[in-house]
Amino acid sequence: MPTGRRWSPLARALLPVATYRPAAHLTGRWADRSCTEETHGFICQKDTDSSLSPSPAAWPPAPGTELSYLNGTFRLLQKPLRWHDALLLCESRNASLAHVSDPYTQAFLTQAARGLHTPLWIGLASEEGSRRYSWVTQEPLSYVSWQDGEPQQPGGCAYVDVDGAWRTASCDTKLQGAVCSVNGGPALPRRISYHGSCPQDLADSAWIPFREHCYSFHMDLLLGHKEALQRCQRVGGTVLSILDEMENVFVWEHLQSSEGQSRGAWLGMNFNPKGGTLVWQDNTAVNYSNWGPPGLGPSMLSHNSCYWIQSNSGLWRPGTCTNITMGVVCKLPRAEESRFSPSAALPDSPAALVVVLMAVLLLLALVTAALILYRRRQSVERGAFEGARYSRSSSSPGEATEKNILVSDMEMNEQQE
Repeated sequence: MPTGRRWSPLARALLPVATYRPAAHLTGRWADRSCTEETHGFICQKDTDSSLSPSPAAWPPAPGTELSYLNGTFRLLQKPLRWHDALLLCESRNASLAHVSDPYTQAFLTQAARGLHTPLWIGLASEEGSRRYSWVTQEPLSYVSWQDGEPQQPGGCAYVDVDGAWRTASCDTKLQGAVCSVNGGPALPRRISYHGSCPQDLADSAWIPFREHCYSFHMDLLLGHKEALQRCQRVGGTVLSILDEMENVFVWEHLQSSEGQSRGAWLGMNFNPKGGTLVWQDNTAVNYSNWGPPGLGPSMLSHNSCYWIQSNSGLWRPGTCTNITMGVVCKLPRAEESRFSPSAALPDSPAALVVVLMAVLLLLALVTAALILYRRRQSVERGAFEGARYSRSSSSPGEATEKNILVSDMEMNEQQE
């Protein structure tokens, strides 16, 4: 055991699991040895001091908590997920499904699965129809901890079970958790790509891509429903709509880890009295829902009702639109990068909006004045040109008379001859 360093409560909890043995596959196993012929590290234990404040529980960690272990940082997803959904959720946090490179990381993940009482997806999958498994991060498969007989699922995905063994299952199987390995550097290439991109710092908002849409979380703001609609409209988006279970899980995961005092975020839905149904802002029907108990009563189906998603549970709640403030999540579809620019968004402040409008009006006035002056100048120059041409082509009455006399004399001379 290394000395000269302080161990976190979580690391201390892992020590019995991660006891070092020379053979990697024996890491964490117990063995009997001679008490006098070998030397090993040791662990001290003593009773807790009742006079001291109890330390926070090391396990299980709070949802959304990032855990540092050795040289890595991990995030545990505690939600029902298929393998590809878990991968997308990790990638939305600039992370990837975890890879296990050594017995110490294996011990950490074993403790995680055991503490949560559920198997956890890891970033190990096989090609379609094959039993050849590889890490999604494309790192070499130098360490394994397969259960005897595994891998046995062709075209499947791998998970760490509660006993620490790696097993395989169909990638469409729903497990109750997964492990992300957080990347501290630039964004990683995504295994699953979608057409289009998300804006960069549009209207001071950070946009997170997920499937075909982009999301901007503002859980530090507490706004009424009407103000939330206006804020999202200013960036060309809509207030959050949730169309299926995976999108709800994605939103819930990000709400749990968002800093702010908000207890939830507004949903961009309202009641359509003509059809007697709930619709999203674009008037599409609400076909998926996740209402918390006791559900949605008839009294909450009115134009005076508003709806939101809870941060701590991911459940939907109905309520009145007045005297309630929530966080805001704006949503817009992916698009070509050329469509996104800071100038595409209107300013948040009404005063700034007035300044922009006044500047536009002033610019229009200057252009109009310049156009009028230009046309007047063209008209004056055209008049002067016409006058000069007339003066060159016309003659005085005296000159005309002299020309007539000259012509008459020439005719008379011709007759005499």
